[in-house]
Amino acid sequence: MGLGELLALSTQAFTYFQSKGGFVEGTPDDLPPARREKYEQSGRHSKVLVKKLK
Repeated sequence: MGLGELLALSTQAFTYFQSKGGFVEGTPDDLPPARREKYEQSGRHSKVLVKKLK
């Protein structure tokens, strides 16, 4: 059993992750429950990026 996707959070390097890393924009719903709670508490308004792994 392996990883199915890679998640990243970014406030400034969003376009870099998309253009160079092959990530697509996700939503906070894509985060695991414990990480989503921290995300919501941080107040940073980071964008969620998702990359599907083969």
